[in-house]
Amino acid sequence: MRKEVLTRIDVMKNLSQKEKDELYAQVERARSFSKVAVIPFDTAKVNPTNSQVGDLVKRLQETENKKLLDDPTVVLFFVGYADKQGDESKNQEISRTRAEAVEKALAKSTKINNITHSVGMGGQDLFDKANLVKNRLVEVWAVQP
Repeated sequence: MRKEVLTRIDVMKNLSQKEKDELYAQVERARSFSKVAVIPFDTAKVNPTNSQVGDLVKRLQETENKKLLDDPTVVLFFVGYADKQGDESKNQEISRTRAEAVEKALAKSTKINNITHSVGMGGQDLFDKANLVKNRLVEVWAVQP
């Protein structure tokens, strides 16, 4: 999991090398990382469906995730992505909006006390270089500092 997180830091476009180095150091200090969910999006869509939010809530109520989220130091990260088609600044906005929309929908549907952060990663081919559809998603990560 740590390697997956480092890979995502590597592709962050809006960070300087110094900022990336600081994140790398934080990743090395973290106790654990868990990818809780992956939520796919259709082209140009930025809001999760009710079904997707319901599935996410169910995932968070699973024993291992519930136990993890009972730790108040665990931080939830919502990491949004877009495909590489079109204007990069628009893709950056779409990815950020997706991440924020999932974060807000979850806050509305549950009473999670953990700190949450949304991050837009912009246009990517991180998940599949040939099938752009697979790059339109939001990942939900739980990080134990």
